[in-house]
Amino acid sequence: MRLPQIIGAIFLSTLLSIQASFGQSSIKYSKKEKIVFENEIFKYKLSDNDTLVDIGAGDGIADELLFKFYPKMYFILEDIDPKVLRESVYSIKVDGQKKFFRENCKKILGYSDSIPLPSGRYKNILCRITLHEFGNPNKMLQEINRIMTRDGQFIIVERIPKFEGQVDKYCDKKLLSQSEIISMVTINGFKLVSSDSTQYQNDKYGGNAYILRFAK
Repeated sequence: MRLPQIIGAIFLSTLLSIQASFGQSSIKYSKKEKIVFENEIFKYKLSDNDTLVDIGAGDGIADELLFKFYPKMYFILEDIDPKVLRESVYSIKVDGQKKFFRENCKKILGYSDSIPLPSGRYKNILCRITLHEFGNPNKMLQEINRIMTRDGQFIIVERIPKFEGQVDKYCDKKLLSQSEIISMVTINGFKLVSSDSTQYQNDKYGGNAYILRFAK
């Protein structure tokens, strides 16, 4: 069996085991959702029943998709803009019953230099397409370190620049190279666990990006 076939078989086995272990085989996934799972979400190394803190969650659309794959997960969505912390109406059908995302999440208003959450409490922290937007990145990384458990993981997803100095058209901030991200994060007390990337083009979910996982 060739390597692509092996990888495909592993992914299919993983997706089926997720459905079986969750008891959620009735959940239907679109072709695009399966691609996003295979190329990005699977690489987060999450488990159902986990709690996930999403720093800079925005409108939470990426977390709603995560919820579809991990319907028992609890989400804490943090953002500094109160206008984007909307009330979600997203729902999925689990064994014929409608389950709302809002029942599994809490939204909190943060600040540009602090996160209003207790220290040493959270095992999974996600920063998706927002690290380059931080006005005070060192302070925010110190805050993420503070709230994370000793055995936790810090997941960073950042768009891959097409050229040096490329500016994000959505926020007018410079996109970061992989080496810039790793240097910035390790200086603030983290160590790199794994480095990967997405392999799809889909603006709704951020396009091609680095996926970096860190531990304390």
